[in-house]
Amino acid sequence: MDFMASVIQSEFLGVDLRCFSLLSESLLQPLPQEEREKQHYTARILQLTLAIFLENTMISLVTATLLLLSCTVIKGADPPPHGELAKRARYIVHKADWCIITTFSSTEVLLGQPFPNPASVSDGPVNNSSGIPYMYQPTVSYVTKDVFNDSRVTLTFSEAQFGLKECLLTKESDPESPLCARLMIKGNMHLVTDAAENATARAALFPRHPNMVTWGFHEYTFLKMDIKQILLLDYFGGYSYVSVDDYFKANLN
Repeated sequence: MDFMASVIQSEFLGVDLRCFSLLSESLLQPLPQEEREKQHYTARILQLTLAIFLENTMISLVTATLLLLSCTVIKGADPPPHGELAKRARYIVHKADWCIITTFSSTEVLLGQPFPNPASVSDGPVNNSSGIPYMYQPTVSYVTKDVFNDSRVTLTFSEAQFGLKECLLTKESDPESPLCARLMIKGNMHLVTDAAENATARAALFPRHPNMVTWGFHEYTFLKMDIKQILLLDYFGGYSYVSVDDYFKANLN
């Protein structure tokens, strides 16, 4: 039984733990429309239901099923149509769990050179997009050191991380296809020092990245981006510039 419990636990931990914090605000959201996504989430529902049942928690099987269904609120939302550039850019930033942040290196070997790093990101809780990218970085990381030395950064996003059909590796689609939107946001990244802004950053990141609360092996700091320029490619014809004002006015509801 110990062996079986360990197997079940390993499967359980593979489930996207953000779903626990999203349950109350997303039960009524629609499921993904793509059959492939439906099959994926059906499998996850069965995993979590079995794990909860055998771990003798007080949660009912119905609640367990609803819990996993709530995960689809982020994964299943359809992107805004081509042409709604500001709304598409906000959609990508809000839905993304991670991006590539490119800084200007402050290390002696690479001094001044562009230095890209994957990093977790969030612009707010699932039901409240602010449009402002927040990050949580150790103070010893290259990202934090680079930003402290030169705040200029570029964040790069791709809809490929969302599993959209336009981004899959098939004969009809590819992550490099212009139909698989990509976004570049340029601006300045700042260390958050204000207590109120720290609380805002924490509320944006921790519910969607629950493992962050366990990161005690280094000193960490929140980062907040001041957006200066937005470039979006979501169709044939090259990148389009998106007004920062239009970006923040866009309504995802």
